[in-house]
Order: sequence, then structure tokens, then C-alpha cells
Amino acid sequence: MSPSHKPVSADESARILRLHHVERWPVGTIADQLGRHHDTVERVLVHGGLPVAKQTARSRRVDPYVPFIEETLAKYPRLRASRLWAMASALARIDPPLLARRGPPKSASV
Repeated sequence: MSPSHKPVSADESARILRLHHVERWPVGTIADQLGRHHDTVERVLVHGGLPVAKQTARSRRVDPYVPFIEETLAKYPRLRASRLWAMASALARIDPPLLARRGPPKSASV
């Protein structure tokens, strides 16, 4: 076992649990301060009885365009990204449901 993969001692486990429960530190802060990987800290917390919630994936700005992009790339697999983006942007101006999350384009005047 290399020195960077040393097992977590009982004292270190207690410190991790105290920092999380008493000081209310997030996993990343504890890992950074103790020089441990965040997965190690999460494992100690789970072993201590705490269900650690992973961050959920947020929606992306491109999400409304994904079906259009996939369909277009299936027809034209060599299409450049810049051309594809121009096509998606033009479609967004024509089809407002694509703008449900994003809002109108900056160049559009109301």
C-alpha cells in the first residue's frame, strides 16, 4: 500500500464525522482540509450512518436542442458544429417552445 492510500484511522473518522455534523462542513471542504479524496470522506460518512446525497445533474442550455441536433447529425454526420449551432439558433427564433427555459435570443427586439 502506498503512503497516499493509507487507511482511515478511528481518530480521523471521528474528526470527519465531527466536522460534518457539528461544524456543518461539506464533503469537499473536509476532504481538502484533511488531504483526503472526497470519496474517502463520503465513505466514512456513509459508514457512520449518514446517507450522502450526490449532486443531481442540472439541465443544460443545449438540452432543448438535443433532439434536433441528433436528428440533423443522423442525416448529415459531417456537419460542422458552427453550422449546427446556427441552424439550432435559427430554429429557436422560429419555434418558441424551444425557448421555455432559455428566454429570447439577445439579438431579438421586442
